[in-house]
Amino acid sequence: MAAPRSRAVERIMAAVRWIGFGACSLAALGYAAIGNYNMTGAMLALAVLSWINIRRKRTPRPPQG
Repeated sequence: MAAPRSRAVERIMAAVRWIGFGACSLAALGYAAIGNYNMTGAMLALAVLSWINIRRKRTPRPPQG
């Protein structure tokens, strides 16, 4: 059983998820601009995974008990 996290930790982790999404998206645009399409695809894949993680964490979970 995991220990409950404080609200501050939850807010920091939410910020980290959004920063990761933004960084991967920006990197994908940069790689596309210079023509490195292999890395563009890799960064887009990471951005999609980040977006899925953001959406998954946003949905409320039913109480476990």
